[in-house]
Amino acid sequence: LGSTIIELLTGQPPYFELPMMSACFRIVQDDHPPLPPGISENCKAFLMSCFQKDPQRRLQASVLMKHEWLKGQDMKNGGDIGKRISQGKL
Repeated sequence: LGSTIIELLTGQPPYFELPMMSACFRIVQDDHPPLPPGISENCKAFLMSCFQKDPQRRLQASVLMKHEWLKGQDMKNGGDIGKRISQGKL
């Protein structure tokens, strides 16, 4: 989920610029992919929750849905999240 959000925010998946084997190495070795510049603290916290490699410590989807970053979003109709992404307000 976190990688998909990064791709939506930047237009490219994490490690897109690296050769395939280098990207695979970084996925395993790095704690998390580089986060996009300018994201809010709430967005950063949400992404870091998604990138928790230990499945026992990773938040479940039901908990993520209640995360502060998602509060107030109209999840059924996309709300204003597209507008906020284009304005860099995430």
